[in-house]
Formats: sequence, structure tokens, C-alpha cells
Amino acid sequence: MEKRFLVKNKNWKSYLAAGEDIREGTIPTEVNVFITEHTTLGSDYKRYLLNIDGVFNQGIPNEEWEELQKALNNKARVKVKVISISGNLVKAELNVIKGTSSFSYLILEEDAEKLLKICTEPVLTYSKYEFGVKKQYWTDDYQIWWIKEYSGPYTGLVLTGVEIKNPSEELTIPDWAGSEIAQDQNDIETDMLLIKPSKIQQVLANSKAPAYKVD
Repeated sequence: MEKRFLVKNKNWKSYLAAGEDIREGTIPTEVNVFITEHTTLGSDYKRYLLNIDGVFNQGIPNEEWEELQKALNNKARVKVKVISISGNLVKAELNVIKGTSSFSYLILEEDAEKLLKICTEPVLTYSKYEFGVKKQYWTDDYQIWWIKEYSGPYTGLVLTGVEIKNPSEELTIPDWAGSEIAQDQNDIETDMLLIKPSKIQQVLANSKAPAYKVD
């Protein structure tokens, strides 16, 4: 479970560490994404390949194919992400997401670049940073908060968030976190493909979640 907030000031920059530069795209729903089964000649061994519109195919773990197929049948979102630090590639990955189920596969950079070209415009670009924030000032118990600072058409939009185990988990909100984003607006990357860049911050600000109580 994740809670997300708009960032209201630049105080987070005092925590600044090396961030990741990310390009992230969503495969359009009309693109054909499917799994094929291959049997080795003369044996019963089967392999499963994830295919995307003839542009990409890659083997997937045999134990995952049925759950992955179920997610694809239910219109899962398929995303491609390229992550770099200081201009050096860290990894490229493909993510299939449906509800709380997600599948992630490392892919070749050249395959990622091909897939980004067929993604819904715009491909999102942002820098991501992570920080440890104390739950309470007198403890050594930290929560990991992230910051996403967008560029390109969404320059000026900065979001922050934290993973929590349950809604009642104790949470110290850092001073850079502003309005909480409602759960129905929590899939920011999808919303950004549907809303004009000039309107996204206004829409998110107007979708404030109920006040989050901190005991």
C-alpha cells in the first residue's frame, strides 16, 4: 500500500542523494500483448514467451505464465522503464500490473527503446530520489520516502510517497509533503496520459484525500 502527496516546497533537496533518471512509457491497450507456448522437439519441455506486437518477445518463468495470462486477459497495464544514473544505464525493465498483482522482467536496452517508440505519448521522464525519514524523532526507526521530480511536459510537478503496511500504520509526514492524493488518483502515471500537462497539478490538488490522522 502506498500513500502519495503533492510536494509543497523544496526542503527535500537538503536530503539530496544521487537520484535515478527514468523514462517510463505505457503500452497502448490496442497493442497486441500475448503469451506463446513452445515445446522442444522430441521432449515434453515447454517454454513460454511474452510477445508485444511483433516488436518484442522474451521468455518468462514457467510458473508465472498462467497468472500473467490472467492479468493480460483482464486488461493489465504494460509499462516499460529505462533507469540511468549520471547517464549510465542501470537497467531496463518491463512491468505488467493488474490491481495488486505485478510482474517485472529485466529486458535489453535496445528492446526497451523499441517499446518506448510504440508507447502512448508522452513518455514520462523524471528523476527519483529516496530518503529515510524517522517515524518519530526519538527513535531510530525509519520509513523510506521517495520523490519524483518530473521533466518534459510535466516540468514543475513533484510528487512524494511512502509504502505502508496498513492504513493504521504510524506515519510521520515530512515538511515537504503537501496535499495527499486520493486513492482514485493514485495511479499518477496513467492519469498523466489522460490529462493535459497544464491541468494535471490542478486536478491532483482538487482530488485531496481525507486528512490522514497521525497518532
